[in-house]
Amino acid sequence: MAGVTLNTFIQTAQDVQGDVSLKVSDGNIKTQGRVGDFFTFSSTHRATIDSFVQSLRAEYGDQAGRMAGTMLQGARDAGKPLSARMVQQLVGLARQEALDGFLNDAPALQGPPPRHLTQAVDQFLTAKGLPPDQSGLVRQHALEVLKSGRGEFNTLDGLFSQVAQGLLPGLDTLAGMIEEGPGHFL
Repeated sequence: MAGVTLNTFIQTAQDVQGDVSLKVSDGNIKTQGRVGDFFTFSSTHRATIDSFVQSLRAEYGDQAGRMAGTMLQGARDAGKPLSARMVQQLVGLARQEALDGFLNDAPALQGPPPRHLTQAVDQFLTAKGLPPDQSGLVRQHALEVLKSGRGEFNTLDGLFSQVAQGLLPGLDTLAGMIEEGPGHFL
């Protein structure tokens, strides 16, 4: 079951509607309806759930993996299938938890190096040659963009990179305004 990535689970779940079940077979994800579920071994359903939890843990860390494992424990124990809807819900929860941790400079949800908003802002300021005393302004802008949902990310590293490399909407414009000096903000 190893080798199926979280992105594969996400893409498959987005391509189907509702409670269509997902099944890992020969390293690929297949979809099936209720009749297919009936003829699928419970051990296959358990292995699919385990593969999903493992892939979620690999992308979002142990805390997200534990959360998904706990929420899917009943279905796993009963040998029930993993639905596309459940994949979407659990990935959404993991992303929100990752975003909250990132924005609040919580301990990293993933292994080293730690990835926090403060570190990303510092790296952005250094790369642009901007003074460190402008971190509050840049941080506030990043918070507003990310909380509004205008920033796209799939992993914590992607989220860190968006801020550190100035890829968030309006961040480069803000950097230009800081370079022009305080009179520009009046």
